[in-house]
Amino acid sequence: MLLSNVHGGEHAGRHASLYELFPHADATHVVAQSGPWSDPATWVGGEILGDGARVLITED
Repeated sequence: MLLSNVHGGEHAGRHASLYELFPHADATHVVAQSGPWSDPATWVGGEILGDGARVLITED
């Protein structure tokens, strides 16, 4: 799972490490809005997750 957090503070270093491990470009699915993972409306492109999905969750 790819996680993106725009908040700084004490966790900024940990998040920077995650960015290095999981580049955003490697995501197969990006969250469009809050909702059930089984709902196509939750995902940019409207495609639900399959095997091997690499999810990017951003906080805007």
